[in-house]
Amino acid sequence: MGKIQNLDVSLQDLVAKIDRGEYHIPKFQRDFVWKSSDIESLGDSIIRSYPISSMLVMPKNGTLTIGAGPLKTNGSILSETSGDYVLDGQQRITSIARIFLGLDNKKEYYFDLLSMLIERFPKDEITQDSGICSKIVSESNYNYSKISDNFCKAFATTSNGDEKNTRQYNRFISGRAIIENRYGAVINKFLRSFKQKNEECIDKYTDYLNAVLGSVGGYGIPVTRISEDSDLGLVIRVFEKVNSTGKNLAIFDLINAKTFKSGDDANSEGLADFLYNEINNYCQINSNTKCIEQYFEYSSSQDQYKNLARVIRIVAILELLLKGNHPHFTKTYIFNKEAGFWFEMWNRYGKDILDTLVWLEESNLVTLSNKILLEYIVPILIIFPRLKQQNIFRNNVKKYILYSNIKNISFSKTNLDIVIKFYEFAKELKNNSNTLYKHALRLPINMELNLTENDITGISVGQSRAYLSSLYVLFKEKHIGVGNVDFTNSKIEYGSSIALDEHHIIPRSTVKRYPRNSLFNSIANITPLNLASNRWEIKDTPFYEYIDTLQKIYGKDEFEYILEQNIIDPKLVQSRVSQEEILRTRARKIAAIITSYFND
Repeated sequence: MGKIQNLDVSLQDLVAKIDRGEYHIPKFQRDFVWKSSDIESLGDSIIRSYPISSMLVMPKNGTLTIGAGPLKTNGSILSETSGDYVLDGQQRITSIARIFLGLDNKKEYYFDLLSMLIERFPKDEITQDSGICSKIVSESNYNYSKISDNFCKAFATTSNGDEKNTRQYNRFISGRAIIENRYGAVINKFLRSFKQKNEECIDKYTDYLNAVLGSVGGYGIPVTRISEDSDLGLVIRVFEKVNSTGKNLAIFDLINAKTFKSGDDANSEGLADFLYNEINNYCQINSNTKCIEQYFEYSSSQDQYKNLARVIRIVAILELLLKGNHPHFTKTYIFNKEAGFWFEMWNRYGKDILDTLVWLEESNLVTLSNKILLEYIVPILIIFPRLKQQNIFRNNVKKYILYSNIKNISFSKTNLDIVIKFYEFAKELKNNSNTLYKHALRLPINMELNLTENDITGISVGQSRAYLSSLYVLFKEKHIGVGNVDFTNSKIEYGSSIALDEHHIIPRSTVKRYPRNSLFNSIANITPLNLASNRWEIKDTPFYEYIDTLQKIYGKDEFEYILEQNIIDPKLVQSRVSQEEILRTRARKIAAIITSYFND
């Protein structure tokens, strides 16, 4: 028998199995997220006999042993071990349960007999029938639903929680009544609402509605069933082929599934919960751990780290480097690891991983970096811990990160030559005790730049890495002695707890068609400023107006120093040149400063 079966399961059988608790949702699956409109759309597809995407299932008592729970049901669970894992299709199967078993605490789902007839028999002018028309337009029935192209509709549950078989004069029939073949009487009652249709027409409507609703139970749902003795690798490959969203099942999800080992107390909670608790405990007893939440993408609304896969990749790279191997890994390499491997590696290196991220963030490298690059840098720093006792390695990492951001150079595991250069550089630093020689070492990567005015005016205000990295070079690195104070002569402390705004030198409100002018919407028009001063003192005051005010406060000489610190030419200000010339000159100066930083 083959490892994979492609089946057509009738809706009737599927609903019966749901009701008996025979479908189990693995713990690695995301929560049910479909809205009622999504469920309505699925119901509409089913009643029209349109195809829906396939489900992927695997027997629960096979080789894949993972944590899972049954769908909520009204029936009894036949066996805790029998049934199928739903590896793909949770949203669809849960929606089917809500439509045809009423398993929703807030909504009930019904099918619209009137809209079905109107669409099928457009020439009959059904809404002109006095019996139907009175129900649609009568003031007493102002809640009577409009005719719709969607045959499935959600209603709020009744106050006592009891599901009604019908709504609105038998126009809407519940999914449960249909699947239980209790629709005949409802159709007859509904058609009594017609006052001007002859017996032949009513018979036509009766036959059509009976045919539509009678076919629902036999509606076929494609199911791909993987044999119970299949290995995890096959499960993954099949999932990637049939997943309707086009999104592969994440590496971490499968590893997390594999770590739920029945009877294994050490792994009973699963890797995701284990890492969540470990990272949370670390953050509670250590300071400056905001970068940890950022790196692993903590969601406060969901109270979870959304990218724990970074842990898996860091650990895999670390193991490869410790063995002296090339830091390239495949899915197969990761999936072949025993479940306990990940727990053991975390217990050994987990604190080092988190400590290293915090250490890197002292130079804002977690915030600025391509996060994939750090998956390789962190293991190097763990292997060579003494690199943290000096800043040579970190400074070179920082410079490369800033350079690649400003140049818009992407990083992925396909260009690992960069990682090898970092690794060899780290070994050279470790093997040489001569301090002077160490400081003379440079990472063997060409990081020369030749920026122009157009390059700078092309960096738009926002959260792009090029924008943030340029600000960092100017106001954190203070390369040629600029960027020490803001317009109010307050010291600029990049990344400190002092609240800074990104001040538009030429305020938005003073420039016509501002969004279309790249010059005024570029980094050439931005400088840090104390938040309170920006919002309550300078605000949207025209440039030369607030410049004159500041000069009166600080005096000519001191204010010229302030302008120079903010990379503005005092002579141009004194000459009252145009705002455009102020910013274009500033763009050229910024280009020269950043170019000098990388080329020196």
